[in-house]
Amino acid sequence: MAEKKIIISVIGFVAVTAAAVFSFSYFGKAQTPLRNAIPKDSLAYVEVRDAGKIYEQLLRNAESPEAGAYDFLDGVRIGIAVTGLKASEEAVTSDASIVNVQPEFVSVIETNAWSWQINGVLDGPVHDLISSRYGEGVKRSTYSGNFGKVVKWRASDEDLAFAAISGSRIVLGNSREALESTLEGLNGKADVGKVFGETLDERLDLNPEAMIVGYFPKTAIESFAEVVGVSAAVSGTENEGFRSFIARVLPSVLRSTAEEITWTTRIVDGEFTDVVSVYTTKDVREVFSETMKPGAKGADDALDHIPSGFVSASRYRLKRPVLAYRSLLLTAANKADPVTGRLIGAFSSSLLEPYGVSDPERFLKAVKGDILTVQRADDESSVAVMIKDRELIIQSLNSGFTTDPASGRKDSEESWLTLDDWAAVLIESEKLILGEKKSVSASLVTDHSHPSEVWDLIKELKKSDSVAMTITNDGDEYLFGRKRVNGGYYLTETSFPGGNIERSYRSKFGFAGSFVSSFSAD
Repeated sequence: MAEKKIIISVIGFVAVTAAAVFSFSYFGKAQTPLRNAIPKDSLAYVEVRDAGKIYEQLLRNAESPEAGAYDFLDGVRIGIAVTGLKASEEAVTSDASIVNVQPEFVSVIETNAWSWQINGVLDGPVHDLISSRYGEGVKRSTYSGNFGKVVKWRASDEDLAFAAISGSRIVLGNSREALESTLEGLNGKADVGKVFGETLDERLDLNPEAMIVGYFPKTAIESFAEVVGVSAAVSGTENEGFRSFIARVLPSVLRSTAEEITWTTRIVDGEFTDVVSVYTTKDVREVFSETMKPGAKGADDALDHIPSGFVSASRYRLKRPVLAYRSLLLTAANKADPVTGRLIGAFSSSLLEPYGVSDPERFLKAVKGDILTVQRADDESSVAVMIKDRELIIQSLNSGFTTDPASGRKDSEESWLTLDDWAAVLIESEKLILGEKKSVSASLVTDHSHPSEVWDLIKELKKSDSVAMTITNDGDEYLFGRKRVNGGYYLTETSFPGGNIERSYRSKFGFAGSFVSSFSAD
C-alpha cells in the first residue's frame, strides 16, 4: 500500500469557525438547541457547549501569557453538521500520495451578541482568513437569500464557503444547500431537527457536564470508514504489510459491526478527557460481553519493565486472553466480506511477529497476569509477561531463536536467546521479556528515570480495571506557537461496557487541542 498522508480540509470546521468566534462581543446566554436547525440529510453532528471554557483551559495548559484574555467567549456554543464527504487523491511519488478529505458541513455559532455587533465579522476576520488560506485569488461576493444577505467566497471557478447572520447566530458552511436549509430551520420555516430521531437527544444528553458532544450514526460510519481505515493504518504502524492489512480490514469490519458512535469531551482536574463510544450490533455485543472481560489485578512485575524514553507502553489485562483473542479474530472475519475474512485468517498468525512470536494462541495460553508491550523507536519494541508454562511459551516463539553462549547466562532458571542478530528474549524464573534487542535491554533496567507525571500514569496503568491502557508520548508538539509544557504524554483506555467498545483519551490538550493546533502558528 502506498504511503498516504491524510489531510482533512475543514475550512469552516476549525479555522473559519474560530475566526468568527473570536470576533464579537459577549452579550448573554441564549439556550435554543442548535441541533434543531441542522439539515435533515446530515451525516453527523458535533456540538461545542462552551467555547470559552475550552479555549481558556488550553491556554492555561500551554502556560500561555494570553490565559484569561478570552473570557468574552464564555457561553459561546457551536453546532456543526457534516452533510457530505468529498475525497481526492494526488500522487506525490510512485510510492506516496496525499488523500485530501473535505467534509461538506454547516456550522451555527451562537454568539450571544446583538446582530449589529457581529455584522462586520463576515467582511472582516472571516474574509481575511479565507484569503490567507486560499491566496489572493479569492473573491468575495454577496447575494440575497431567503433570509437576508449571504456572503460567498470563490476561487478558480469553485465555491469555497458561504456565511450569513441570523439574529445572534453566525452560520458558516461550504455547501450552499446546507446553509440555506439551516437558515430555514433557524427561522422556523422548515421541518428540521430530530434528523437522527430521538437517539440524537438521548446520546448527546448522556453527559450534561461534557464540553463537546458528537453523534455519528450508521450513515456517517459508512461514509467515513475508508478515511478511518487509511488514517489508522498510517498512524498505527510503519510496517507496510500491516498498513495494507489495516486499511483493507478496518473499514469492512467497522461498517458491519458499528451501529453508531458518540464522542464526548469533559474537562476534569484541568485535563481533557475524550471518550469515543462505539455501539455495536446485537450479536457482537453478546460475544464481547462474555469474552472481553478484564482480568483480576495481581502481581504487576511485568509493568516494572517500562524503560525510560519510551514512545508508548500498553498494558493488557484480560480474564481469558485466548478467548478474547479468538473472539476478536472470529468476529472480524465473520463480519467482513469473504475476501477480507480470508485475509484476516491469513494474517492472524503474524500479529505478534514483531515480537518474535509465531504462535499467538500458544503464547497467550502460556502467560499469566498482565501483558506489557513497549515501543521505544520505529523498530524498537518489546513485550514483557509473567510465565505460566515455560515450555509452552518457548514453543510459541519463532524457530530461529537459539541459545547465545556469549551471553554468560548459565543458570538453569534463566537463558538468553537471540534471533537474526536483532531480536532477543530473556527468560528469568517466571518472567519473560521478548523483542528487539535494544528494547529488551532497556526494559531490564528497573530503576528508571521517568518524569513525575509519567510515574503517575504508570500507577494508573497498574490500578485500572480496563481491558487495555496505553501511555503515549506524542513528542514535541506546539500549541499557540509555544512548545507544549508537560503535555507530551497522554493516556488511552479501552473497555467493553455491555459488549460495546469505549475508548477514553486523557491529556493536557485533548482532541480540541489537536483542532486548534491545526491552524496555530508553530
